[in-house]
Amino acid sequence: MNTIVKYILIAVALLAVLILLPVILAPILHLSHIDSYFNYGGKESDWISFWGNYLGAVITGLISFVILWYTIKTNKEENQAIIAANQMENTRILQANVAENTRIIEANQAENTRIMDANADLEAIRRKQECYLRFRTEVSIRLSKMDLLKFIGVFVDFDTPYRETKFRLESFHGQLTEDFNSFMVLYDGDCNDFIDEYRKVVDIITDKIHDFLRMFKEMNSTDDFQVRDDKQKEIREEVNKLKDLKPVINELWSKAKVEIDKLKV
Repeated sequence: MNTIVKYILIAVALLAVLILLPVILAPILHLSHIDSYFNYGGKESDWISFWGNYLGAVITGLISFVILWYTIKTNKEENQAIIAANQMENTRILQANVAENTRIIEANQAENTRIMDANADLEAIRRKQECYLRFRTEVSIRLSKMDLLKFIGVFVDFDTPYRETKFRLESFHGQLTEDFNSFMVLYDGDCNDFIDEYRKVVDIITDKIHDFLRMFKEMNSTDDFQVRDDKQKEIREEVNKLKDLKPVINELWSKAKVEIDKLKV
């Protein structure tokens, strides 16, 4: 049933009750010998006057009731509409705030990540620069002490027994290897490019040491003077070839210089 029809039927029923109420109460009051407010048996003019006043009061009250009911209903609907609108607005504002806060948080996270990456890059560059400076100093000291021409020349004493020569060369090789290994640990992979170049120098020196040992062994293993003279000549030629290390060392510095020039802070 429609809500408006429902309320109209209620109003009609209430009006009917109010109209019939005097008709019902008058005989009861008369039978009970109670002096009624109205004179049920009065003159016709009195009766008409009563019903006119009564019905006027009832209709006025009913109209007032309907107006009051409609006003309350309208105010309730308006309040509900206002509440719904406020809820929607609050929800919109909340969603907008959440979206804005999320955007700010994501932007801050992105900026923090960028700063951390930038700091990591700067730290890597700083470490590489420091590594290069340490590397240059360390290798300079090592290579300056590694006067191979003079050092190997001491062993090109053909009167020195093979075992003693072998011991001296192997001691030199062991010291060189130990020095290189400690150098690797010191830099812990920070200067791999530079260390690879240094390893080339060490490998060349190691190969030369093995060549000298082989030639000394061959020289000392024969009593043929001609063979010994040939081996001595070969050894002298190999000593002169050690000068080939100079270009290798120069190339090492050139490559290191190229690497350090690439660093930008």
